[in-house]
Formats: sequence, C-alpha cells, structure tokens
Amino acid sequence: MIKRPETLPEQQVILTREHLPLYGLSAKKVERAMIHEGFPPAIKLGARTKGWFRHEVVEWIAQRPRGIHPCLGTGQFTPERIEEQQRKRATTMAANRRQRETAE
Repeated sequence: MIKRPETLPEQQVILTREHLPLYGLSAKKVERAMIHEGFPPAIKLGARTKGWFRHEVVEWIAQRPRGIHPCLGTGQFTPERIEEQQRKRATTMAANRRQRETAE
C-alpha cells in the first residue's frame, strides 16, 4: 500500500468541476467573481485544468457579506434595473392574459 504524503492546508487545491459546487460556487460565478469581486486567481494545473488554493477560497467566502447577491456590485442588479425588469414582466403577463381571454 502506497502512503500518500499529507498535504498542508495551504497546498490543498480546489478543482473547478469537482469541488467548487461544495462551496456553492459554479464555474460561471467564479469567473464573474474573479473579474468583479477579488476572487483569488486560478493556478494552471495542466493544459485544460485549473484550480484554486483551498485556503484562499475559504478566506474569500468568509470575508463576503452575508445575504448579498454575487452580482450586486456589477450594476447588473441595481434597484432601478430590478424595478424595470418587474415592470416588463408585469406588462408581458398582462398582455398574455388579455390574449388568452380574447382567444376563449
């Protein structure tokens, strides 16, 4: 039986597909967070493989404010934009309702 050397916490690597879902992160969320929110940079492990040091990801998650949408700081979810989307959705729903009523 081959005995593996123990890895120190700062040497443990999180791989995209295998481990990020355990932390509630998808590859797309990580890409967005790297651009807008200071997510730790990826380390290249192979031609098509990248990962992150576990302790850096855990620290980044711990410093994030609770209850805030990950895209909030990007301008994608401003209160004005949310209201505009809600108005559009309500208008579309009303139009669909009228269309169903006239078809009956």
